Amino acid sequence: MATDGSRIYFNEALSGPRNVIVQVSTKGGEAVPLPLPLKQPSMFDLSEDGTELLIGNDEGNGLSSLWVLPVAGGSPPIVSFEPAVAIQELLDRPKRGLMQLL
Repeated sequence: MATDGSRIYFNEALSGPRNVIVQVSTKGGEAVPLPLPLKQPSMFDLSEDGTELLIGNDEGNGLSSLWVLPVAGGSPPIVSFEPAVAIQELLDRPKRGLMQLL
């Protein structure tokens, strides 16, 4: 779970082996799934400035890719299909995008 102060983002398990990442206003309301082209997304963290979510995707063989999703919308650019490479790429990014998980 993560928040940017106005929205809360979290993983939600659906029936069957499917997950979605949802968002809800901190003032309450209905949790709305983020539109993602990923089969089994899991949110790991929110960037320090609240503009990006770090997401992992499981294609059925464990963590198979890491993504950075702009909170404002748009397609999530893939960071890497090799998590070790992705971690280094995230560490090399400007402080704005450095995830607390790392």
